Amino acid sequence: MSLEVSIIIAFLAAYFAAYFNLLSPAGSFLGAFFAILIMEYAGLSWFLVLFSFFVISAFSTILFRSGKSRKTVSESRRGWRNVAANGAIAFISALAGNLPAFVGAVSAVTADTVSCEIGELSGPKPKLITTFKTVPTGTNGGITILGEIAGILGALLIGGLAYFLIFPQPKIIILSLLVGFLGTNFDSLLGAIFENKGVIGNHEVNFLTSLFGAFVATLLMPLL
Repeated sequence: MSLEVSIIIAFLAAYFAAYFNLLSPAGSFLGAFFAILIMEYAGLSWFLVLFSFFVISAFSTILFRSGKSRKTVSESRRGWRNVAANGAIAFISALAGNLPAFVGAVSAVTADTVSCEIGELSGPKPKLITTFKTVPTGTNGGITILGEIAGILGALLIGGLAYFLIFPQPKIIILSLLVGFLGTNFDSLLGAIFENKGVIGNHEVNFLTSLFGAFVATLLMPLL
């Protein structure tokens, strides 16, 4: 694909994201930068898988906003820090041509984001992952059955896209499901142990979750 076509696609995607309030202008600009390099060095299909994360996660908030807290709805518009935290590891993995790490990073952050946002709609209150005690909705480290199911479905979407667009073998879907489930619960552990105490913030948690997803996927892929 020519550089000119990559730039046009990247900025059309950035315009789409900004127009629908999925990303802030700065987030859209950084996303366009990621997109151009990914399309140039890995291909359009890899970009589409990563871009789908931002679409899925943003719309999982927007479509169910009536049952969410005001804080969660306001976070549906993601800034450059969010783009960097969630996309940097996938970006680096794409440039390196490391498909398992790329899919693992995207699956982990997708599953986590969808799990958190749709999990807020759960009737039963969440349980803290470290103690299984009931905690208020929105508490870092809180998990629900609805959230876990939503996270698995989010990972399934990423795995399905990777299957049809990049690597048409069933094991890429299995890998995405496994890493998505592990990633969202790893994120919850970080939230319960560190984020609730103010040791790290949400962006750091997201970055570490994507790194965890890439690492675990790289280890698991040879076993599938």
